[in-house]
Amino acid sequence: MAFVSLKKAFTSTPNLAHYDPKIPFIMEAGVLDFAFSSTLSQQGDYEKLYPMAFDSRKFDFAEINHKIQD
Repeated sequence: MAFVSLKKAFTSTPNLAHYDPKIPFIMEAGVLDFAFSSTLSQQGDYEKLYPMAFDSRKFDFAEINHKIQD
């Protein structure tokens, strides 16, 4: 029951929108100690952001242990 409710919420009209080449994209990115994620969105009605693409991945061992020098 919960899965069906979530599936309906994620695929219903208020959460999804079609790509419009006239509207600029907004890119948001987030980084943790072990993962990276990003979302590509466009602004829609009432200044609401609609996700167009999402990507995330876990860092591999070398990326986690890479030291960044300031």
